[in-house]
Amino acid sequence: MNPNFLTRLNFLRPSTSIRRGFASFRDNQHAQQQEHNVVAAPMLKFEWHLGNRVARLVMDDKHINSLSLSMLNQLHASLRELDARREVRAVIIAASGPAYSTGHELYELTVEAGTAKHREVFTKCLELVTFMKQMQLPVIAEVDGLVAAAGTQLVTSCDIVVASGRASFSVAGIKLGLFCATPAVPLSRCLPPKIVADMLLTGRFLDAQKAYKFGLVSRAAHVNDITRETLAVAAAICENSRSVTAMGKAFFYAQLDQNVHNAYRQATETICDNLKWRDAQEGISAFLAKPKRSKQWTHTDEKVIAD
Repeated sequence: MNPNFLTRLNFLRPSTSIRRGFASFRDNQHAQQQEHNVVAAPMLKFEWHLGNRVARLVMDDKHINSLSLSMLNQLHASLRELDARREVRAVIIAASGPAYSTGHELYELTVEAGTAKHREVFTKCLELVTFMKQMQLPVIAEVDGLVAAAGTQLVTSCDIVVASGRASFSVAGIKLGLFCATPAVPLSRCLPPKIVADMLLTGRFLDAQKAYKFGLVSRAAHVNDITRETLAVAAAICENSRSVTAMGKAFFYAQLDQNVHNAYRQATETICDNLKWRDAQEGISAFLAKPKRSKQWTHTDEKVIAD
């Protein structure tokens, strides 16, 4: 990526921090963390939190975190490995430096790179973001800087987005003569179409406050509390059954593509099947118990009611 890319995009920052969406975060173990790569991923730093139940992946290409083929491959391989680990409950994707991600590596999109390379880049990106939606684990974006072009595709493919006042979002490829067609797909499904059209056709930036207002951002955090707030989200996820979380995530995205009638039909079947699970009956029993008791999840889809 050309080092002047940020300048060409007129890198903007909000002048004030957002003060909404705070949540206190407590971790009696002071968020255990250790460097531990699950796969060879030199562009990613790995941290482990909450008793090694939460993996925090920090993109760090020592520049502006472009989604080069190397970065895409490392993210995909790491997420595949984490999703297969039964002890992991959630994944956070963060970034170091002033940019969360500036999108695809432009040197891989030149004439010299060739059409085969171009197709490889976009195919790999599609495989990554598709897998993120299919993962059992919830994926949380921790955004504390510029998100541009395909970077917005990565963020919108996360299940939950936590952003600081330094975050800003752009699909300004049109200024380079390259319409951001692929990022337009997820953006138009989580933001009002007129807002997305404005961003795509003019290169307009969406600051963190507007992104929160329009629904691109799930939670807003002060710049000094962004990691703490993101870990608080992960901690809340860790309190629940891993298997029920995975089932719920799969159902949520499946029903989005259906009409209301069919979605309700699938929801009825899903919840009736869920009630057969040991973890569902355990949660109900723990809630009804007098005195109340803690829940003992199996984190499996073991059934106590026959089909």
